[in-house]
Amino acid sequence: MGPMKTPVRRGKPNKLTAYRRHASTCPEAAAKNSLNCDCPIWVHGRVKGKFIRTSLGTRSLDAANDKIRRMLSGDDDPPPSGISIVSGTGAISIEAAKNAFVASKTGKGSATQLLYRRTVESFVSFAAQHAVIDLGEIRSSLIEQFFRERSAWSQRTKIARLTNLRVWLNYCVDQEWLRVSPAKKKALTFSRPTSHVRQPFTHEEVERILAAAESAKARAFLLLLLYSGMRISDATFLERDAIDAHGILDYVVIKTRKRIELPLELQAPAREALANVDPGHGSFYFVPGVYSDAVRARHEGRELSTALPPRFFNRQIAQMRHNLVDRVLKRAGVSGTPHSFRDTFAVNMLTEGADIFAVSQFLGHSDVRITQRHYMNLVKNYRQRMSHMTRSLKYPISKAS
Repeated sequence: MGPMKTPVRRGKPNKLTAYRRHASTCPEAAAKNSLNCDCPIWVHGRVKGKFIRTSLGTRSLDAANDKIRRMLSGDDDPPPSGISIVSGTGAISIEAAKNAFVASKTGKGSATQLLYRRTVESFVSFAAQHAVIDLGEIRSSLIEQFFRERSAWSQRTKIARLTNLRVWLNYCVDQEWLRVSPAKKKALTFSRPTSHVRQPFTHEEVERILAAAESAKARAFLLLLLYSGMRISDATFLERDAIDAHGILDYVVIKTRKRIELPLELQAPAREALANVDPGHGSFYFVPGVYSDAVRARHEGRELSTALPPRFFNRQIAQMRHNLVDRVLKRAGVSGTPHSFRDTFAVNMLTEGADIFAVSQFLGHSDVRITQRHYMNLVKNYRQRMSHMTRSLKYPISKAS
């Protein structure tokens, strides 16, 4: 018996299989592995020991076969999975652009990330159904068709989703994957609905609301909303150290993770009411428990909810809304929402002559045009009063002789 030979381990051979990504309307979609149509050609298999699945950036079988031969022979490096190569230049696929964009938004709040992801994934799926695989193939007409086929969406939903798509495509322009966004405003837009009207509380309604507050906690929370214009999330997780000895309210906005641009002076009624809230052992006015990790996360610009027990963040906000604000409004016989307190703050500030830019910063708006759009039509004679501010100009000008 001769000596035993050590078996030679062989890696899996390099092999690529071409297939078409069929549109839902393609007559060949039901035929497995059919190439007898004009849908985009993709490839999957192994090259240089690595598995890849990617678009070849072509609908031509001859061009696809040539590309596969060059990839297997080593003359052409295989693209990373999800990246398509078009005419010898790197052109990213829609799927890869989506993944890169979603990954770039990990610094945003979880709710914002979810909205971006839902919008872009919905559009990517729609594009694939219409055999649009590469980013450069997206046209304004495709985006228009996308919204036309979603007639169940409200006008506001369409505006929000279009805004999200613009953010994604502008990101692609910034990455130099696109030269011009196919969703630029001149190419596609929706008119804003006029049916929604913000309804700030009247002084008489405010009086009834405060009278309906049964506890010191409820009264303090409502006065905080009225005197600060805070979002309910920021008010719920207001830190005890956010108000200094002079009554200046300086806090990090949960939605944007940025410090409020213009800290405001919280007036005595709100400060005194907050002083009567049982301090307990918490870092916040209205949240029980010690959450030093959450405070640190907030100041470091990290997402607050990740530093709290699972689902605690949303549960606390829901409790403050439904068990406190909604109950008080119902008892007072006043219709409204927590956002109505924010509207009331903004309108009263502008009515009393505050500069709209300052109010915008108090509210934490990213652009003063948001404040203008929401509130200018609710403040009587605001533009006229601002025009009259030039009367305060005084110069030492002598009369001409």
